[in-house]
Amino acid sequence: SIRSNPLYSIHSTAYRHANAPPAQDDASSSNTNTTNQLRKRLDVAIVGAPNAGKSQLLNSLVGSKVAAVSRKRHTTRSGILGARTLDNTQIVFIDTPGFLHHKMGVKEGVRKLLGEASSEMDCADYTLLVVDAARKLEEDMERTLVTLMFLALKSRGRNELGFRAGEKNPTAAGNDPLNKFAVVMNKVDLVNPKEKLLLSVSHVGSMAESVIRQLLHQRRNPAKVRLGDLVDTVIKTHLDEEGFENIHEDDIEMFTAV
Repeated sequence: SIRSNPLYSIHSTAYRHANAPPAQDDASSSNTNTTNQLRKRLDVAIVGAPNAGKSQLLNSLVGSKVAAVSRKRHTTRSGILGARTLDNTQIVFIDTPGFLHHKMGVKEGVRKLLGEASSEMDCADYTLLVVDAARKLEEDMERTLVTLMFLALKSRGRNELGFRAGEKNPTAAGNDPLNKFAVVMNKVDLVNPKEKLLLSVSHVGSMAESVIRQLLHQRRNPAKVRLGDLVDTVIKTHLDEEGFENIHEDDIEMFTAV
């Protein structure tokens, strides 16, 4: 379990090796030690519907087969860890069980797996949302993707400023930034003609923009709203919204950044 990993709680801010020797008095030695000791870590959750290709993506990113790959749904039953180091940054990828929205999860009898996937996302600094580009985006899949987008943006991982959700940054003004996610369109080689791929990208992009709109609106108008109700709103409205429509002028910069 990745929870047993002693470094799991260390996120993208700099940390020092536990066994690093104390700093020396000599200025040059001190500078060298500081450079060697400082490391960065980014925890990235890989999420998506069952059979979207999350485990294969993890293996490709770390250059080793750390996750089982199978056509059978729900092969991944718990978070699987893989890491890659670039210069002084360690990127820790977390492969999660296939996620379905609540009703589909109950139907397939995998409610516990849904909790596993959402909990791993909640602690991640960044999320990769893997989408099977060859699969038709029917309403059940739309609900699954939109739910994952909301969970990714509301995660408690550290943002690029190094602060967790809810932590106050004394140097920043206004609302804390939302956490971020990226969409990975997978299995594009199976899409023919390729024009269909552009339609899928546009469809997923419009849902993502609508999710951001809903969260920004909720932050300006605090009220207890069920996640399911937010998802319903996005499904109904995302095709009718364009550009900065329904975005408060003070939120345009954040909308664009996310």
